[in-house]
Amino acid sequence: AVGRAQERPEFFPLAKCLKTGEKKQAEAVDCDLEVYRASGAVRVVSGTAVLLALEKARLTHIVYERVTRQHLAAGVFLAWPVTFPKGRKHFLTLQFRREDGKSDFLPMSLDRSNYERALVSLQEATGIRVERHLNEPH
Repeated sequence: AVGRAQERPEFFPLAKCLKTGEKKQAEAVDCDLEVYRASGAVRVVSGTAVLLALEKARLTHIVYERVTRQHLAAGVFLAWPVTFPKGRKHFLTLQFRREDGKSDFLPMSLDRSNYERALVSLQEATGIRVERHLNEPH
């Protein structure tokens, strides 16, 4: 099970993630990133709701972007600065395989106070190199 009772996660608060529901447009919701170093599991929680719980084996890519402009990612136009609250510049995309084997992803923004620690923790816990992109205006 993701987040075993005996294992305490590293906790990265003050994040935002895109949540899609019955509405067509995604909305940014407050969330926290939990990284379980021993097992490599990752959870994204919002209050008491678990938005994503992944065992290490299901996580396929971790992409970090420092974004100040709109861009195209994975064939989808993402307007990070528009979608997330003002001042958000540190974005993380967790790419994973769902239970049915299909690929999926969860975009989120990280707080500037802890994004570097979160990236190091994710890479060390999962063994997956964090792909970094710095998209600065020219």
